[in-house]
Amino acid sequence: MPDLAKQFTKEEIEGALNYIEENKIKLNPSTKHDLVYRGNLFAPKEVVRWAARLKNLPDWEDYTLSGGENTNKPLRALGFTIVRKSENSKIVISKNLIKVLTKLSTRVLPYFEVLDYLVDELALKRGSDKFYFNYTNDKIVFNIGQRYIWNVEPLLYDYISLKNDGDTVELFSATENSYQAYYNRIKRIKDIHLLKRDIGEAAELELKSTIKSSRSASNKADLEELVFNKKYREEVFKELGITDNKVLPNVKPQPMNTPLNQILYGPPGTGKTYILQNKFVEHFTKREITITKEEYVKGVIQDLSWWQVITLVLLDIKKGKVKDIREHPYTKLKEQFSTSKTVMPTIWGQLQAHTLLRCPNVNVEKRQEPLYFWKDENSNWSIIQEDLETAYSEIIDVYEGINNYVPETGKTIKNYEFVTFHQSFTYEDFIEGIKPDLEDNAGGDIKYRIKDGVFKSICKRAAKDPENKYALFIDEINRGNVSAIFGELITLIEESKRLGKEEALQVTLPYSKEKFGVPDNLYIISTMNTADRSVEALDTALRRRFTFEEMMPNYEVIESENSLGIDLREVLETINARIEVLLDRDHLIGHSYFLGVDSIATLMARFKNNIIPLLQEYFYGDYGKIGLVLGKGFVTKAEGMKVSFASFDYDSEMYRGKTTYTLKPIEDEGEFRKAIEGI
Repeated sequence: MPDLAKQFTKEEIEGALNYIEENKIKLNPSTKHDLVYRGNLFAPKEVVRWAARLKNLPDWEDYTLSGGENTNKPLRALGFTIVRKSENSKIVISKNLIKVLTKLSTRVLPYFEVLDYLVDELALKRGSDKFYFNYTNDKIVFNIGQRYIWNVEPLLYDYISLKNDGDTVELFSATENSYQAYYNRIKRIKDIHLLKRDIGEAAELELKSTIKSSRSASNKADLEELVFNKKYREEVFKELGITDNKVLPNVKPQPMNTPLNQILYGPPGTGKTYILQNKFVEHFTKREITITKEEYVKGVIQDLSWWQVITLVLLDIKKGKVKDIREHPYTKLKEQFSTSKTVMPTIWGQLQAHTLLRCPNVNVEKRQEPLYFWKDENSNWSIIQEDLETAYSEIIDVYEGINNYVPETGKTIKNYEFVTFHQSFTYEDFIEGIKPDLEDNAGGDIKYRIKDGVFKSICKRAAKDPENKYALFIDEINRGNVSAIFGELITLIEESKRLGKEEALQVTLPYSKEKFGVPDNLYIISTMNTADRSVEALDTALRRRFTFEEMMPNYEVIESENSLGIDLREVLETINARIEVLLDRDHLIGHSYFLGVDSIATLMARFKNNIIPLLQEYFYGDYGKIGLVLGKGFVTKAEGMKVSFASFDYDSEMYRGKTTYTLKPIEDEGEFRKAIEGI
């Protein structure tokens, strides 16, 4: 029967393996590969034969079974690990492990550095049933017994410790034989040496108290191979482009489960901007091991004006006509970043504008500093070196920097732009508009040119680099007039209307008259404060083109037990419960105001500078309602306030003896503590 290995389910293969183990059946050894199951090795062909026998397939003994990939590939597809027999007995790394390693590439090396420490410090041996290694689509796990020891995922490191010193902390559940330990979660490693020591201290106790892990059967042999075979790990990491905690340029970015257009919305202080800057930014940050000279020159030219680029060209060619300057690679690069449609006249104008006054072959009256260009009687342009060194010597350093460039290591490229919307933000700021050109005009007169806005600029970059993801982060999107800012581009941002899609659309921009579309590798990720304006207030056309993700106060990240002796979590929950009744859930107070509170003085400052001003804004100066939220400790009541009104024909009796409320000026820490307890 052809393709015999494809005739079985995973359960049938496992049944055969269990049968072989239980009956201690001796198999004929394989020559090149072994199947790994529960830490033991089996000949793949023999396992398939026994699966056929147990399934009672007819004439199973007569099947000719070819080795190699014809048998191994179907077994791998079922999830089994195949070991390649060699001097080093390397295990073939699964596609799933490759995916998670690539996804966690910026965190992989420090993770394995800690694992190496644990292996050495605890004298861990491959194949022990006290611990196991595992991974999911986005997480790598190391367990001893029943407890997590050291895990890594895209935004967090998780670890065991005898201390509760993580960004968030949970207490491990205890048994008779276990000891008290904490499950800490941190976003970044501050001191890896202290981290190793803390994990090692707790892991050693766990190892001593563990007889056998009930989960050891879940051990992933390919991950264990990387842990214990450092030489092989180096080979794998090199192939994946993981080195120096960075990803090489040839590693394509992994798909991100994020909508192209997304708005994070919620009350103030719930971490919307923080998530924007810390969760999403790394997805759009490209780290290169080396920057080529071409990439370096491109970066330099992009930031220079036309006259500066022309200077670099003349320093390079020494002498030439306008057409020679036009054909130089530096000029070609500058043209890519320029909005000029008339490159030759631009070059001609810049040369004349910066020509020395004593040059007899240029008749332009108005010149612009610095002056060092020279034109001879044959219309050849050059630079007078002495005048250049006096007027603008910095450009010489730029030129020498290009010529003497040595590839730079560890360069970070930001494939994103960050902008905050406000009431004065316009279409011209976002897409394109007419702006004064004070730099590249000839003759000294103020001229105007069409300048790209932040959105058009990032779209251009993304369109020229389709292999990478780009993003525009918009903070406080609802504070701007989004209909006016997006203008006719509101339709183009839809996923189905992006460039490259079947329904792709382009529009002609009103100023530049360019055809413009939005590339499908550009993400638009925004934040919105619901206390400023409700979600319903957003333009309907915009709302239906964005995915909304609500971010509400997260009470779990606030420490209930702390050195202050105040349950901050309960304080915030109480305040928010009252606000929701008096107003709505859009005006709750976020958890960020209660994070990092290490003293009464800090808590006092948070109330004075953040929480109380928010409540004043929420209730429009109605201090009675603020009193309902914070209590007598913060708000005082003054009854029967006597006031003499001016003589005027108006019923003023209703205001005589009116009750008023004022905020208490609390300066004493003891008084503030009592006020908090009164909430």
